[in-house]
Amino acid sequence: MASQSSTASPSTALPTQDSGVAPDDDYSLGGHLVVGTLLGGVGLFTGALVGGLVGAVLDRNCSLTRCGDTFVFAIPMRLGTALGTSLAIYLTGDKFNGSGNFGPTFLGAALGAVPFALLTTSRHDRVARIGTVGMLVTPLIGSFTGYWLSRSPSSSHGTARAELPEARAAPVLGLTQGVGSSG
Repeated sequence: MASQSSTASPSTALPTQDSGVAPDDDYSLGGHLVVGTLLGGVGLFTGALVGGLVGAVLDRNCSLTRCGDTFVFAIPMRLGTALGTSLAIYLTGDKFNGSGNFGPTFLGAALGAVPFALLTTSRHDRVARIGTVGMLVTPLIGSFTGYWLSRSPSSSHGTARAELPEARAAPVLGLTQGVGSSG
């Protein structure tokens, strides 16, 4: 038993250095949340402004006082919001040694932004206000969620192996009563 643990320890002591994947400890979740929220807010505002300008150009009936109640205006504006927010959160995550992907980060922001964009097109002021308030929050939440879900799983496996160098896994086959297909 002693010979197995002495030969297994060196190979599993630092698995993250051998694989070239940065350890999970290098990712600063708190820093990413704080700085990502601040820069994501800036990206949200900038994206909404640029998207709103594109929407105003596309919507020929848009005036400065009444623009937000058409789909032609709202959709480019909200997609700009999603793009600005997700880009800021993705780049911030990269700076804090996260290993997320841009695609899921943008998808999360878009899934958060587009439903509320549809609410802003409502003729009822109360529903439109709910859509506007939702647009300030859901792209940020969606971007962070998409980023965290897309993070590389290999870094978390390396950390778990480093914490439990003596752990072993073996396949197990078993039978249970009542499982199967009836035809």
